[in-house]
Amino acid sequence: MDKRQKFQILYFIATISVLIGLVDANAEGVSYDEMGADWHEACASGSNQSPIDIPLSMKSSSANANRLKKNDKLDLIVSQGIMNNVIMKDLGTTYQVPFIDGALAFWDENDELETYQILQFHVHAPSEHTFDGKFYDLEIHFVHKHFTEGGLAVISVQFDVEDGGNQDNDFITALRLNQKNLTGLNIPAMKLFEQLDKSKLYHYQGSLTTPPCSEIVTWIVVHDPQPISSAQLKYLDDKWKKNYTFAHGHGNNRLVQPLNERYVYMRVDPSQMDSSQMLWNSFLLITLFSAILILF
Repeated sequence: MDKRQKFQILYFIATISVLIGLVDANAEGVSYDEMGADWHEACASGSNQSPIDIPLSMKSSSANANRLKKNDKLDLIVSQGIMNNVIMKDLGTTYQVPFIDGALAFWDENDELETYQILQFHVHAPSEHTFDGKFYDLEIHFVHKHFTEGGLAVISVQFDVEDGGNQDNDFITALRLNQKNLTGLNIPAMKLFEQLDKSKLYHYQGSLTTPPCSEIVTWIVVHDPQPISSAQLKYLDDKWKKNYTFAHGHGNNRLVQPLNERYVYMRVDPSQMDSSQMLWNSFLLITLFSAILILF
């Protein structure tokens, strides 16, 4: 039985009842004037906060590069229902689309499977996570609640005019950002997930990026910037990043947080892991052989 079959079985036997109120986007009423620096509770005292700067390679210039680990266990499967006739809420500090017809299976760095149900997605412009220090134009968080436990998993998807391409994106078009009527939306979420390059997967343990900043989030960051046109981005920038009446034009993104003692895991092919292990084993053998020669 392969991973997809196991996931399908777990999905159908798992309970569908979840605590809808536990979501990342108590964003209504949140102030971004200081980009989160003035928030309290775990936002100020926590040691496993989000977002962070994602080091994209072992040779990254990111300060977090020394905490990056290759891993050949990371994997995810998304089973997403059709987002037809949904409502997008304008919370002032973000747009949010509640939706519960979808599930996520995620295998972590230890090859342990956890399953989640989607709760909603919401947007941040510019991105909250940075990548080797670079912001992208837009980041969407797909928030999922664990089927049987209290934790969350959030899939991060980025959009960027430069790195993704300056062209209209069907997913963004479906949000109807140029209209005031945000009801009856038909959003091609599954199409978006299907076209993501899931080999470019990063994972770490973190927090909500809005108060109370609870440290209960399994972050799944797919580094595959999607296209968005300058015209589409303008609607978001005019609302936040270039709107000086909103957070002095900072955007609706929290400052990146220190990684501290956490690790970031980067998905690699098993062949790369095998190669690294062979090099390490060779190094150990050479060291051991040298030590024996010195002794004798």
